[in-house]
Amino acid sequence: MESGEPRIYRMALLSNAMHQDTYARAFARHPQLRIVAVVDEPGQEPYVAGRNRSLAAQYGVPYVESLDRLSEPDVDVVSIGAQIERRAGLALEVARLGKPLWLDKPPAPSARQAESLAAAVDASGVMALVFSHLAAPWAGALRTALTEGEIGDLLALHLDFHFAKGDARGLADRRVPAGIGPRDVWTFRDAAGGTTDPTESSHHVIAKRELAEIGWYPLALAQHLCPQPVRRVYATAGAYFFPEHRDLGLEDFATLTLTLATGQVVTISTGRTGRRSHPAGRMAVRAAGTRGTLALDGGQPAVLLRGGAAPGASVGAPRFHIPAWGDSTGVPALVDHFVACLAGTATPLLTARQACELVRIIDAAYESVAQGQPVEL
Repeated sequence: MESGEPRIYRMALLSNAMHQDTYARAFARHPQLRIVAVVDEPGQEPYVAGRNRSLAAQYGVPYVESLDRLSEPDVDVVSIGAQIERRAGLALEVARLGKPLWLDKPPAPSARQAESLAAAVDASGVMALVFSHLAAPWAGALRTALTEGEIGDLLALHLDFHFAKGDARGLADRRVPAGIGPRDVWTFRDAAGGTTDPTESSHHVIAKRELAEIGWYPLALAQHLCPQPVRRVYATAGAYFFPEHRDLGLEDFATLTLTLATGQVVTISTGRTGRRSHPAGRMAVRAAGTRGTLALDGGQPAVLLRGGAAPGASVGAPRFHIPAWGDSTGVPALVDHFVACLAGTATPLLTARQACELVRIIDAAYESVAQGQPVEL
């Protein structure tokens, strides 16, 4: 590399069990990232091994069934897309190698494993970024509006995050509560080894724990906008839309109420509601402040600001505009941010340590669902 040219970071893609192929498309388009290998542990189920081979063939790189490949000097950074059950253990191995990490969400299935991962990242000093929607343009617009005090001091947040993926064919019998059983298994595929995909996840799972899977996004956004510690969690969850969730005792819809240390309240509704409920899903935020309220929907590109007047002034008419959000998930922008973090010119929007706190909140939420009452943190 000649002096002055941007550095090229060589990436190993560690398992395509879940969302790795989605991230890889954005990695491959970035001029400073180069995919050099697809890697996984030996003995993976045929469906995962087949996805790994397909991904390697797509980018013209080898598929290596050994983690030893990650220690080679031509691997600068590692992206982990394994099943949730395996993510924390694999990330620990990579952190110990001193390689920067892109981590799928949630990065660990329990607060205990998330703490071990965060401690390993802290000890190694490696840069680790956990996936979220925080780089999406609409999230940036929301952050700017709040930091510039357009609605005064923030008092409360409400977030609706619903995915419309999957054909909810209707339930004869809903299951409430749901999601209260053991959480040692997170990846649910059909007996044929991943031939059906009723939730349209793109990696052929028949159901997901949506409080954690989709709830991750509003929780990360709430933490980003209100970085105060969460002191109390109250959650409800049930299987309302998908028979697969009902039959497995998993939640497809959940609500959370978080009480922060400063007394602010964050409420969240989240889940996979299917295409019959809404064609595009919903990523909406309502923020209440001392001088007004802000309404934003990342799925339906609109912002409505009511109030926002200076103290003592009369409140003007609501302002409404429709910006061009582009990609509502923010994946390309997050990859740009990731490269800036690799170069040392930015700090990860969601670190392993911050993600550890989110997993702790999720653990408390499941405990709250099981107990039917708030859980103190």
